[in-house]
Amino acid sequence: MSIKDQFMKLKDNWLLILLPLVLIFVVAIGFSGISWLMGSLGSSSYEDSSGYGGLGIYESASSAPVPAPSRANSFMKESSISTPSEVSAPEVNDRMIAKTARMETKVKRGTFLEEEATLKSIVKSSDAIMLWQNVETYGKGSAKYTAGRYQIKIDSNKYDAIISQLKSIGAIESFTENAEDVTQTYTDINIQLENEKKRLKRYEEMYKEATLLEDKIGISDRIFNQENYIKYLEDTLKNVGDKVVYSTIDITITELKSGYAELAFVSLSGLVKAFVDSVSGFIYIFIVLLPWTLGLWFIIFVIRKIRRRGKKK
Repeated sequence: MSIKDQFMKLKDNWLLILLPLVLIFVVAIGFSGISWLMGSLGSSSYEDSSGYGGLGIYESASSAPVPAPSRANSFMKESSISTPSEVSAPEVNDRMIAKTARMETKVKRGTFLEEEATLKSIVKSSDAIMLWQNVETYGKGSAKYTAGRYQIKIDSNKYDAIISQLKSIGAIESFTENAEDVTQTYTDINIQLENEKKRLKRYEEMYKEATLLEDKIGISDRIFNQENYIKYLEDTLKNVGDKVVYSTIDITITELKSGYAELAFVSLSGLVKAFVDSVSGFIYIFIVLLPWTLGLWFIIFVIRKIRRRGKKK
């Protein structure tokens, strides 16, 4: 059959060719429509099931939203919840600076207990607090020495005075001081705390207005989580404030080692070990160099033989 006859056949049966194409097009459109419809329904369902009408009234207070009954959702929708107005930042006349210091000092051998007593006397006279202390003895015999680590909390107003007194203990090896401005952090937490308290007050009003038991249970869960979050913010605010009111000082006192601490007689076993190591090293070098020595000797021997033969001729 020629190409022309084949085209004529296709022309006569165009309906049979068009029908599968139409069917494929309809099926493709149908699947796309179903996918779009399911996506729309899924999105709508997700928005409706977000809890308390999808208002997102408690994102910060709980890591997981508390599920509420459907009737509680309707109640929350009817009761409009306005976002608490932000509390304006309080005026800060003085910057809030948190200070910390770390120092290491060396004391003469045999004076550790005396210098430690001086440290504790300074702490007591300054009304400071010794948070913890750790004293340990290292080494034996002439290599024996003592070192102690201490952490002190002091009223920030007395910080400079106690630092100058502590520097008189022994010889200062190192001293580092860090001053951190926590004014903005304190202000931000304070603003957030006031806003969350307003939010809690609104929840409590809604609880009083609720008439159904299901509504009260749902709102009660929100109140519980909100109270926990407010407690967390209050503790955080207190910790930031304590950093400013009290400064932290870490001090390490180390006793100097004896000048003879590193001296020691060589033991017999050490001498034997050194002798064996020397012999082993000599044997190793001998074995490594032996082939090269023999090779060099052989080359010299051949050269001499050739020269002797040349002279005889």
